[in-house]
Amino acid sequence: MKSESERAGSNEECFRLYLEGNDKAFEKLVDVYEDELLRFINSIINDYHESEHLMIEAFAKLAEHGGRFAGKSSLKTYLFAIGKNLAFTYVKKRRREHHISYEECLNTLPCLIKTVFHISCIVRY
Repeated sequence: MKSESERAGSNEECFRLYLEGNDKAFEKLVDVYEDELLRFINSIINDYHESEHLMIEAFAKLAEHGGRFAGKSSLKTYLFAIGKNLAFTYVKKRRREHHISYEECLNTLPCLIKTVFHISCIVRY
């Protein structure tokens, strides 16, 4: 069984092969990292569906800007930094929008009505 450093080395070799034109090597990297990257992104944004989109975007950025990888860290660290940055950007954007879906409004409305009714009963008596 290979050690963590041996696996990391072979993954970085796959990435080098991808940069040289071997698309199958990139597919192997996706197979190796996709589940863990998805869980990592989801732990930040807590939205599985959006996490899938951001995971795909992270791999796309790695493929598109792969020449920027200088090898100062492991490929996994580099990929997860891309995923983290995408997740943080998503959270900031979501926070700015203060978006509440129609379904969330419908779900909270009965609780809000009960609370207002309860408060009005207390105030009357």
